[in-house]
Amino acid sequence: MIGVVIWSGEPDGNAVIWCEDQKDPVFYIPRENDAHAGLKPGDLVRFDLLRESGQRRAVNPLLLESRAALGLVSVLQERGQAGPQRGKAQVIAFPGPAEPPAAAVPAA
Repeated sequence: MIGVVIWSGEPDGNAVIWCEDQKDPVFYIPRENDAHAGLKPGDLVRFDLLRESGQRRAVNPLLLESRAALGLVSVLQERGQAGPQRGKAQVIAFPGPAEPPAAAVPAA
């Protein structure tokens, strides 16, 4: 699964991740053997999804791009402060990993 960290706590390293499937958020609690710790809001991550005690949990996170989606975090915060808007559904774009620049095509 791929997601964007929308909240992280210090010093424990816990995080909340908004996922590409746009279902319930995923909670990340670092384990001793995790290769990556210290996730920050806006980080784009790939992880394995685990259901535990009725919650969705992230395990084995892999940082794809640091602070790639800070704009998304800001939009979600603004929408949350505005409260629910009945009758209005909007899709918020979910960023993917940065794509490498296209190779230059020589002029003929």
